[in-house]
This record gives sequence, structure tokens and C-alpha cells, in this order.
Amino acid sequence: MAGAGRTARRPGPGRHGRTAAAVGWSLDLAGLVESPLLVGIALAATSLGLLIPVLKDAGAADRPAGQLVIGGASAGEFCAVVLCRCSSPSA
Repeated sequence: MAGAGRTARRPGPGRHGRTAAAVGWSLDLAGLVESPLLVGIALAATSLGLLIPVLKDAGAADRPAGQLVIGGASAGEFCAVVLCRCSSPSA
């Protein structure tokens, strides 16, 4: 069987956020954006509009793991809005 005996690597905590921040700062260094923090925040937000239908199609939305994923994604969306507000120049 292909892949037998191999263990799946799990992404470390905060990996997505670090990647989003790196993309934001890279775009800033290239002179393509004026606000790398805003780009990083926008990329770090999880899209619930995409996540929930996928979980429903897989039949996992009502399972404990699916509820945990939805809760985590909701918290990520909320934190992105708060960070966006706190980082705006008029704050």
C-alpha cells in the first residue's frame, strides 16, 4: 500500500499566520503594497463561506471535530476584524 508506515506531518501552531505575515512583508519589500500588516491580516482570515460547505459535504459539520474547526475559524475571522480595526490609522 502506498504511503504505508509514513506518518502525516501536522502543521505547527500559527503556521498560516506566519506565512500570511511573510507574504505581506515580501509584497512591501517589493514595493507593491503600502500596508503589509493589512495584507497579512487579510490573508490570515479563514473564509467560513468556503469552510462550512466543505465540512457539510464531508458529513463532518455536526461531528465534534467539525464543530471545533468551525469554532476555530470563527475565532480567526473575529480576530482578523479586531486586528484590522486596531491597525487602522484612525484607531
